[in-house]
Amino acid sequence: MDPWRVMLSQTGVPVEKGQWYRISLRAKSEGMKSARVTLAVQNTSTWRSLIAYQRFTPGGSWKQFTFTVQATGSEKSKTRFQIWHGRAGTLWVSGVVMTPVASPREGRWLTGLYLDRPVEWDDPYRFFRW
Repeated sequence: MDPWRVMLSQTGVPVEKGQWYRISLRAKSEGMKSARVTLAVQNTSTWRSLIAYQRFTPGGSWKQFTFTVQATGSEKSKTRFQIWHGRAGTLWVSGVVMTPVASPREGRWLTGLYLDRPVEWDDPYRFFRW
């Protein structure tokens, strides 16, 4: 076990079971030698994770990190959003946002050239019966 840990946290982040969330942030590090940083949302009553641990490795220049996760439990106020690591060095974190989003399993064209959600009219099978 590491002799010490550094943590940034915010309490009272509401989470709803089954809801998908996009967590995004920018980070960089200095002197951490490719250390992995962990983030999660914990229920402070039971200390169970409401959102699975997500890990990222910041480098020497600013980089955007984005995670799409599904909540495994619900809690309105007794929560703690936390980012931590256990290495010597400096970690910079900026623009941390956790936003509810639609399920990434819905829709047909969620990646690639389409920049918006498709509507019924966009479906070529509707017209050509391919």
